[in-house]
Amino acid sequence: MSEKETEYGREKPGIFSRLVEVVEDAVYKPTAKEVSTPPAVVSKPTTLTTGITAMTNSELDAETQELQQRLWKNISNKGPAYTSFVEMLESLKSIIPDEPTRYKAALAAVTKQGYFIEQIKKEIVILASSLDTENVKFSEDLKQEQLKLTEEEKVLPAKDEQISLLRKQIEETTAKLHQQINYLETEKARIRQGIEAKKSSQATVFSKFVLALTALKNELGNISINIQNLKGGN
Repeated sequence: MSEKETEYGREKPGIFSRLVEVVEDAVYKPTAKEVSTPPAVVSKPTTLTTGITAMTNSELDAETQELQQRLWKNISNKGPAYTSFVEMLESLKSIIPDEPTRYKAALAAVTKQGYFIEQIKKEIVILASSLDTENVKFSEDLKQEQLKLTEEEKVLPAKDEQISLLRKQIEETTAKLHQQINYLETEKARIRQGIEAKKSSQATVFSKFVLALTALKNELGNISINIQNLKGGN
């Protein structure tokens, strides 16, 4: 919290010592008219950010409260009388539950500080106008941010085009790879078929070789026996 905000939320030295007489008159000796009818000129505003009470409004989420505090910080220096009046109202809340009486007491107290009704009324108008100005500034800032986002969005079509191109390249590359895979599978089948055919041919040749070899050995054996028989006959 900044020094200004700390000062805004802090009670001014000697505030209650100056209020003793005012509180006694306002709280303990009010007339029926004073109790039932608050001064119209200081009726509580409903559309203006008002000091400590509004800045700690528990119905607002944390981010909204932070924005509210920032708004008040930007305009609070334009309403010293109004600020003192609201601080006084907040300080008297636990002492004077009755709101009309509390308004009367707070007004009497800030009058002793040199802040009068007309000044508070003028500052309320000034603060409300300042909030309108803050609204314009914020709206302009938001507009500038939106323009930046619009500029950033302009690159999105180019990104979409790049993505489409890459997807097309992927599809083309995938098709080529599938073609290569199919070619390799065909080559693999052709080679496998050739190997199996050669194996079968080799087995057949070897079988016939064994038959030929066996036939020759048998023929040699028969001739050898016949020769031996001729020798024995002599």
